[in-house]
Amino acid sequence: MRKLRFSALLRPVLPVLLGTLLVTSCRQEDGSLPFPLGQAPSWLLRNTTGPIQTEPAQRAWQTVTLSATTAWQLLGKEGELFATHVARTTNGTDWTSQPITGGTPGFRAGHLAAIDANTAYISQYNDDGGGEVLKTTNGGASWVKITTTEYTSPGSYLNWTHFFDASTGVAFGDPVQGGYEIYRTTNAGASWQRVPAAAIPAPLVGEAGLLLSYFALGNTLWVGTANFGVNGEDDRFARVWKSTDRGLTWTVSARTPLRYGVYRLAFRDQNNGIAYNSPDLSIPGGGMIRTTDGGQTWSAITPVSTPQGRFYGVTIDAIPGGFLSVGEGSSISADGITWTDLTPGGGTTAAFTTLDALSATVAFAGATTAAATDSHPGSGGVYQLRGNLLTPLRPR
Repeated sequence: MRKLRFSALLRPVLPVLLGTLLVTSCRQEDGSLPFPLGQAPSWLLRNTTGPIQTEPAQRAWQTVTLSATTAWQLLGKEGELFATHVARTTNGTDWTSQPITGGTPGFRAGHLAAIDANTAYISQYNDDGGGEVLKTTNGGASWVKITTTEYTSPGSYLNWTHFFDASTGVAFGDPVQGGYEIYRTTNAGASWQRVPAAAIPAPLVGEAGLLLSYFALGNTLWVGTANFGVNGEDDRFARVWKSTDRGLTWTVSARTPLRYGVYRLAFRDQNNGIAYNSPDLSIPGGGMIRTTDGGQTWSAITPVSTPQGRFYGVTIDAIPGGFLSVGEGSSISADGITWTDLTPGGGTTAAFTTLDALSATVAFAGATTAAATDSHPGSGGVYQLRGNLLTPLRPR
């Protein structure tokens, strides 16, 4: 039976959320980044010089930041709900795009895990079930399927794959045969071992994983899940899963105050995290929760909009000391309630769709490349951080 992805439930609100964003765009002549530690943060539009090698009207579905010069993006055509290309930079400024090949016909790319400038993994899924992991070692020029029997059982579904280092990774799937289908590799994907059911708490009836709904910090993973429920609205409260040993063993929270699912979650340290269930918190059932004990317990919170800033719900991230949000703008918060805008207007019009912050001074954010009718088709679509994200939170 076809499984309704949580992203499909959000289709009606995405066009509204991905509207106009005012982003400061200022690029240095030599492309260098001499950012003072206390400099207020802004975003530099990249992929604007030289021969443009990215496709027009491609929306960033995911961004992976490896350093100030190396990053990857997962891209798909604007208006589609799946990715078809990867883009990569090795100097922070110029980006090249390659189609995703080598997978099973009918499978779609849903998640990207990058190791370095050459090596990356793609998690693919089929709407009717199944999953596979592809690997490139030549910067995305070609891809090879590296899974065999994994995610081939009836009801299997691969959501994402995360790598802690060049060797050790975790692939997280939906419940099948009475337990979550989770695999580990310790040899860069050459072989995979399923995590024993005894190491994973039992899933609830109607519970499933979600694309991109996880956060990694050190050896710890927190995973958001959906609860499609079978006993009506009172049965649809989501839970958060956790592993502190690179996926070897797992625990799960009690039901959180969030209905339907955990759309995104982020942790600024091992104890403090936030999560929410929709890019638009104003819809019926929309909400945000917070934990201060590492995800064991969660309580509802309400982000506050002020003249100084607000929460932007397309996606979130976290760095030590703060939570980050992007969408029609970008903002930072220490507690998930009070937010300070990072981009208070002026400059180039765009819309953030992704974010990955490696630290307070190294981050890339995705958008949509210029349309075919633009004077520079395929340009842009990615922004690089300038300054320090924590500056707005410092006492004045």
